[in-house]
Amino acid sequence: MKFYSEVTEEMYDTIEALQEAEKKASVDDEKKKAVDEIMALAKQAVEIEKQALVRMRELDEKYGFGTAAKEMLERVEAQKHEDFGDPFCMKVRVPANAASQDAFVNSLRNFLGK
Repeated sequence: MKFYSEVTEEMYDTIEALQEAEKKASVDDEKKKAVDEIMALAKQAVEIEKQALVRMRELDEKYGFGTAAKEMLERVEAQKHEDFGDPFCMKVRVPANAASQDAFVNSLRNFLGK
């Protein structure tokens, strides 16, 4: 006697084989749903990052280049990561040949493609 699974839409020789196949299909479905949720969150994060960069660019155009980054860095330093917990961001070692904040601004400008 053969057993038909409505889950996998296949025939099986034993009830145990059918149950095993349905269990595997259920696990595979759970994994797919979990990965789909993660992908959706990643897509949201990318869109939010794009929006943040647009707003930073607008602020820089209005108040001068580097304003957004400078203000954000000052707030992070002032808050000492209280709002986000450690480690939210890390300190970046400034190269020895960077004589002033202009080097940071130039690096940021290159990064943002401006």
